[in-house]
Amino acid sequence: MLNSILMTIMAGIFIVFIYYLAYDAWKDFSKKDK
Repeated sequence: MLNSILMTIMAGIFIVFIYYLAYDAWKDFSKKDK
């Protein structure tokens, strides 16, 4: 049970981290485009 909770937390952090990186890259790209 504890392991599944830990996996869920890790997955959530990973998704947020990837989303943040993608947003940062997109912001940079959009700024460069204009």
